[in-house]
Amino acid sequence: LGKALEAYQRTLVFPRSRFDEYVEAMLDGSGGAGRAPGGDGQAIGFRMRTRDPWFLNAVPSRLSAPAEGLEGGGAGRPGRFLVNGEPSARANKMTMAAGDEVLLETPGGGGFGEAE
Repeated sequence: LGKALEAYQRTLVFPRSRFDEYVEAMLDGSGGAGRAPGGDGQAIGFRMRTRDPWFLNAVPSRLSAPAEGLEGGGAGRPGRFLVNGEPSARANKMTMAAGDEVLLETPGGGGFGEAE
């Protein structure tokens, strides 16, 4: 059995963007174990190109509970949302400062079936 869906690393293009994307990577091994392993999560991080305060609307819910495996497959790794390296679970508008960094690590998917 193979993965039903795979994510591919690619470059995001935002015309006239005001932020620098500084992390874009697959989180190898974050999918749950199984005959068909769960898909890996992704890390996406950025900082704004500004000297002024800026606002971030974030809803980092559903990151802490891992995706369950099925039919004996293992759970995926939970995701994380970090602001300046510190975990943030606030679901609201945050005032950010110039140079602040945001990192989102999406959860890994649950595996299917017992690993052979």
